[in-house]
Amino acid sequence: MAAREKICHALLELLKEKDVNDITVSELIHLAGVSRSSYYYYFYRPKSILDDMVQDFLKTYAEILDSLGHSFPGGSNQRDAAMRLARHFYEHKTLVSRLFFSNSYEKFHSDLIRLYISALEAHDIYAGTSDAGPLEKIEDASLIGLYAYSEGYAFAGRMEWWARGGFAITPEELLERTEQLARLARPYFVRRSSKP
Repeated sequence: MAAREKICHALLELLKEKDVNDITVSELIHLAGVSRSSYYYYFYRPKSILDDMVQDFLKTYAEILDSLGHSFPGGSNQRDAAMRLARHFYEHKTLVSRLFFSNSYEKFHSDLIRLYISALEAHDIYAGTSDAGPLEKIEDASLIGLYAYSEGYAFAGRMEWWARGGFAITPEELLERTEQLARLARPYFVRRSSKP
């Protein structure tokens, strides 16, 4: 394991018990088993490590969202896309959990929502030109914007619920529960086939 990776791993371990602002460079390099010069080659202070880790996490999150194209919400590849997102969070569960329980909560939560909505916008969800299944059936164009915002907030909420529950269920179980919720909510967004 490279020095940078060791430092990041050590920070995650220390974050289980302390706030990032309470972690010293000395305890970090001791736990990481690296020299002080190796530490300062990569980072200035423990907060900068966390900032880098969050940026790396969000960059990958945005790339996954961007790669989905028209596969969400409701498209044929939605399940695969949702699984990729859930696994990304699960693989970084220590970091994600710490963020949801820290002073960085509001910014992290906002970033998740902003990136999700941006991805919807980038794929013409607002314009109604997406081939994303149920969205084609939305009767009122103003509901498309509502759908995008509600999806962004719902996604961030699901991730927070999962993290605050200690990631006690698998990504597969999370996806199954999410699909159950979607089936219950869909009638509110989809045009009714018969009018009174």
